[in-house]
Amino acid sequence: MKISSQEFKDKVASDLKIDDLGKENLTNHAKQLFYLQLLIESRFYLHKLEKLKDAVYQKLYHHYKFEFNHELRGAEIEIYIRANEEYKKINQPIREKEAEIDYLEEIVKMFQNRNFSIKNAIDLQKLEK
Repeated sequence: MKISSQEFKDKVASDLKIDDLGKENLTNHAKQLFYLQLLIESRFYLHKLEKLKDAVYQKLYHHYKFEFNHELRGAEIEIYIRANEEYKKINQPIREKEAEIDYLEEIVKMFQNRNFSIKNAIDLQKLEK
């Protein structure tokens, strides 16, 4: 099941909201693990996309170097490859996945910091009693 980016942002906001310190202290690690798993899966998928991009690059390089009807030099080949629609098409999901990974890394950091915030709030409550 795929969810929209807004639904995902809403889920993150809901997961980060602290209502009951005791309950959140117990569930925070599970929530953090969920987002860490998403991060790992996204990195694996990015690696697959990058392998695909490398294959497309090699194919296009060979085409422009040896099969193209004009003789091109190194920098020119690079320009033609980057302008090629097939190459652009593979780059778009890579950029999107990189942005997703950056976002997930920040979420995992928030959950790590949240651990300290929850612990500090619980300690403060103990001191106030």
